[in-house]
Parts: sequence; C-alpha cells; structure tokens
Amino acid sequence: MKKGIPPVFVFMLLFQFVAASSIVGWVETPGKIEIPGYSIEIKDISLVDGSAYVKYSTPEGSYSQFLKIGQNLSVGELSFKIHQIIVGEKGHAYVSLEYPYLLEGETIRFGNYSLSLLSVNNNAVRIKLTKNNESREYTSKDVQYDNLQVKLTPYPKIFSGYLKKGETFTFYSHSITFKEALIENVSGKYKNVVKLLIDKSEYDIPVGDTIEAGMFVISTKELIGAEYVEMEVHLKGAYVNVYLTSQFEKTLKEKESMQVGPYLIVPEYILPSRAYVNIKNLCGKVLSEGFLSPGSHSKALTYRGIEVGVLNVTYASEPKTAKLIVFVTDPSIIAMKELVPEVEISPMIPSKIVQFDEVPLKIVLKNKDHVDLKNVRIFYTPSPWVELVGDNVVYVPKIEAGSSYDASFLIRVNRYGKVALGNIRIVAETSSGFSCNEDGTIEFSPILVTANVEKAVVKYDVDISAPINSTIAPFDTLIRIQNKGNVKVPVLLRIPISKFAVLNAESFTLNGSNMERLINLPPNQTAEFNIRIFPLESTNLTLRAYVVFDGEIIGEAEQKVKFFQEKPQEEVQDQNGEREPQIIYVNKTVPVYVNKTIEVPVEVPYTPLKSKILFSSAGFLLGAAAIILLAWIKAQRE
Repeated sequence: MKKGIPPVFVFMLLFQFVAASSIVGWVETPGKIEIPGYSIEIKDISLVDGSAYVKYSTPEGSYSQFLKIGQNLSVGELSFKIHQIIVGEKGHAYVSLEYPYLLEGETIRFGNYSLSLLSVNNNAVRIKLTKNNESREYTSKDVQYDNLQVKLTPYPKIFSGYLKKGETFTFYSHSITFKEALIENVSGKYKNVVKLLIDKSEYDIPVGDTIEAGMFVISTKELIGAEYVEMEVHLKGAYVNVYLTSQFEKTLKEKESMQVGPYLIVPEYILPSRAYVNIKNLCGKVLSEGFLSPGSHSKALTYRGIEVGVLNVTYASEPKTAKLIVFVTDPSIIAMKELVPEVEISPMIPSKIVQFDEVPLKIVLKNKDHVDLKNVRIFYTPSPWVELVGDNVVYVPKIEAGSSYDASFLIRVNRYGKVALGNIRIVAETSSGFSCNEDGTIEFSPILVTANVEKAVVKYDVDISAPINSTIAPFDTLIRIQNKGNVKVPVLLRIPISKFAVLNAESFTLNGSNMERLINLPPNQTAEFNIRIFPLESTNLTLRAYVVFDGEIIGEAEQKVKFFQEKPQEEVQDQNGEREPQIIYVNKTVPVYVNKTIEVPVEVPYTPLKSKILFSSAGFLLGAAAIILLAWIKAQRE
C-alpha cells in the first residue's frame, strides 16, 4: 500500500472510455429493429410528407408516435432518427439507431437479419449472422455479409485510472463505487482487499486480481493509501456498428445502365433536379418509366420485384450523372440473372486521338459464360460530331465460351477536348425460353464511349522551284509540299493558271482558272509534283501555289520568272592560224509568215487537263500560241 498519489495521476481519477454502437442504413417498411430490452417498429409512412407512424417498447412499457423526417426519438439509452424515405409499392427508410453496447450472449435484430455475440474476451470475439434461415459464424472484427458490413470493438476498456474512496464510476445505467480498502489475513499472509459496490452487489477484490462482475471485467492494479485504488474495467461485450447497404446502388451517366436480375435500369435523361429513368428488359424494351427526383421524401419507380429511386443528380458538370438505388422486393428475380449470358464489353480507345484524323475504335467482347454466344451483332451509333468511315455494324457468327472477339470501327472526330464518341450496343441470340424479342434475341447493356481528343493543327509548307530568268520557251517547274501539322487530313493543292499553259499535268484537274489536286499526307511527309510551263506572253510571270483546307489557305508560295530575248551566237575565228573546218550551230529566232488558208474539219471532244497541252484561254490566245510554237520549232531546227 502506497501512502500518496503522484499529482500527475490526478487527472486520471475518473477517465473512462465510452463509445456507442449503431445500426445505420436502409430498412424496408413496415419494419422492426430489436435490441435487448427495446424495440422500434415503423408501422406506416405518409405519402404526403414522409412522416412515419412508429411504435416502440421499453422495459417500462409500449408507446407510439408520429415521427417526421429528421426528427430524433430518444428512448432511454437509445436514439433513433429517420433521414430519408423512398416510397413505391413498399416503403424504404434510411435510418440510424444508436444504442450503448451488446453483451456476450445477446442478439440484435433488424429486418431479415439478426446478429448474436456468442463469446468475447481480451483477444477473441465470435459472432453469428443470420438472414432468414441461413446462418454463418465469424471471428473477425470486420465482417462483410450479404448487404451488411459489421465493425466490432470487442472487450472495450471503459475505465482506466484511479477511483477515490466513496466515489462512483458510472457507465450508462450501471455503476461501480469504491467503498473501502481492507487488510485481510489469508493463509497467514496479509493482503490488501478492495471492496466495490457494483450496481447493488458488493465484491471483495484482492489488489492485483481480476474478476468478472456481471457485465464488467475488473482488474485492481494498486492501492494508494486507503483513499485511492488504481484499476481497469473492461466490458464483457462489444460495441457493434452495423451498416445496411443496398445490393444495387450505382452512379450512372446519361443512358448508361446497370443490370438487376433480368432488368436494365437506365437514366435516359438527366435534368437539373430530376432524372427520367427506364426499367427495361435485356432486349431493350421499356417496361416502366418516369421522372424521379432526389430528396428526403421521394417516390420510386416499380416493376415486378424491384423499386428504383434516385439519391442524387449531378447536372452542372460533365458528364451528367444520377445516383440510383434499387431495392429488390422479390429475391427470386436475382436467380434469373443466371439465365442471362455474361458478356464483358471493353472499348479500347487509342492512346492518342487527333481531331479530324481517322482512328480505329476497337471493341473487345469477352464471352464469360459457359456456353457459346451465337449470331452476335455489334452496333455502333456515333455522336453527331463523329464521322463513321464504313459500316456501323459488325456481325460475328459465334463467340465461343471463355473467348474474346475484337471488333473495329474507323472513325473521324471533328471536335476536340473530352468528347463522347457514341454508344455501343450488343445483340445476340439467347437461350430458349428467355428471349424477350420476337426473333429470340437479347440486347446487352449499352455503353457510352468517351475519349480525350487533341486539337488538330493543319499546316503545310509549299515551295516552288522554277528558273528565275528564262527565255520565252517551255520550262520545268517543281512544286514541293510538306505536312507540318499533327494530323493526316485531305487538303487541296491549287495552282492558278494565268498567261501560261501547262504540259504533263495528268495528276491535276481543271477547275475554272485553277489546276487542283487532293492531297492526303501524314504529318511530316512530303510530296513533289513536276509540271512543264509554256508561257503565252513575253511579260514576266508569277507562279503561285496554295494549300486549302476547309475554305482557308493553310500554306502558299510564289515564284517570279523574268523573260529575256536570247541573242544569236556570233562566229569569231583567228585569221592567222590554220583551223580544221567546224560546223557552228547558231540558235536564231526567225519570224515565219505563212499565207495559206487550211480548212480542216476537227471534232473537239471534252478535253480534261490530262491532255498534253492545257491552255488557259481559247480563241485568240490559242491561235497566237500556235504561231509562236511553230516559229520556235523552226528556229530550233535552223
């Protein structure tokens, strides 16, 4: 026995550890929650404001009252509240019940479930969970069972410190009082004994011993003088927190779906404060539909064994979403899911998509069922800003059980940023007796495909190689273009024709006074085009070339050509030397005048630019060009 207590321990005199147990989540109404000594039953729900008619019982008697949403009901050591109501053919309430603890051997019941604390000590716990007539035992502190999540704090320490003589430690409605300290002679040895009053019973506990006293396990550590006893108190039980979740609760984008048994639940349209929801069969036929709004009191959309509610709507940001909850009121429909072929649909989006570029959109179908999937059709519905290059449906005769099939669609995206590419829909033959279309097919849950698209940069470099100075004679011209952007997209190469004709231009077409050709180069690739220019006038010439995309010039170049008259070569010889005879060829321009009329019938068909000589003008210019050409040829021969 010590004679004093250090000041540092004074604050620990009545330090205790207390935590509450709880049951939180969705319960079907009418429904009942029972804990030892108490019960609370929701008997009925008002369709007007969601208020509930509640009956409850305590050790003192039974009572009833109307409870509004958000109103707290305190009954002894219990606190009960209804937070939200969803009403369909049946009602469902989101509730919270706080209660003190669960002792060893006790049971709580809620809905179709019950939880029993079978045993507990300082290092182990064992519970039994029961749903209807099915039970399982667990020894873990954290348990997931069906729609339940259970978190246990077994054998909690509720007091640790010093208790002064005559003072009482209270734990809810129970108490421990330090009455006195005694010295007893036990087998010739003197021992310090602490006398405690626990509720209405007295216990003598030797210092250093541990005893079980009712719901408590008490260890006396040390006696300081006759005034203070240091001890620890544990609860012969556990804090039990139960969370009741819905089996089907999911946040969905617009037109995205989730499957519940043989049904598809789809938010077709999402508005600022509500969503238009469909219940469909697996072939896409609408079975029930309507607007649903989130709130503390809302209605449900119902159809043969399920009730659908909306918990939340997100409209301000993209993508728009709705959080849906589905209550299964007929458990037999879940077993029907086994009749439905299980298919995994995975869109494989390219790592880089550039606006206006053609890219493959790959869809991988995996048949996860144990039977083959036959006559499968994969439908792709592109968004308005997506161009589909090719067919929008892929037909697959068979996808064997456990195998996959890759389908591909070639697309061109005309927007950039985060873009919805469209919807993928799968239709296949189904098992006999489960077809919901007249043709015996089943439609799988459609999915929306989105991707990040890089903004297109369409830019071309253009270069013209032609002689700066030239005689008035045909000359070669090289036009070189290079894609300097980040996308392969069709562009138009345009060459205006003015004061000249073009030879060897088979790859171009004539459009008014321009030669044009479509070009489709990958980024950084180059293309070259050789043409032969025949001047029609002696004035200086300006050659131009443009690259046009979507009506805008994205690359251009020009080259000026000056013409000059070629001087005749003069023969110069040394008069004093002996020379071998030489033949000197002199280029001269000799005008030739021909006074002759020639009448030749000529049939002139439609002539495209692929002819060897293309003149930009007819009539007068054609005649002038012919005379100049004849004169030039004669001069070359001389």
